Amino acid sequence: MKEGSLKGTGKGMRPANGSTLLTVRVSPGSRRSRLKGYNQWRDEWELEVSSPPRKGEANMEVIRLLSNILGVAERDLVITHGSRDARKIIQIRGLEPEVVSGFLGCEM
Repeated sequence: MKEGSLKGTGKGMRPANGSTLLTVRVSPGSRRSRLKGYNQWRDEWELEVSSPPRKGEANMEVIRLLSNILGVAERDLVITHGSRDARKIIQIRGLEPEVVSGFLGCEM
């Protein structure tokens, strides 16, 4: 696939200029924070976070959770779409989709 192409690669992610755009659905106010798994029908990753959806608390926890899973700094993760919605697109700077898929435990 060409560098910078926005054509989907599947598994809820696509490349974007040396980064990966990851589609997630967040369930705030859960018992614990975790990566629940991949929903193939929605083509997005499901995350549960314990923080409530107020004043950006859940969004910050999403960034912390993904930072720990992917082994990247929090500053390399940006919510590009959906900061006030359950469905979000998160840019992961510096990692290609193939690398992200390895951390998430899936094959491309």
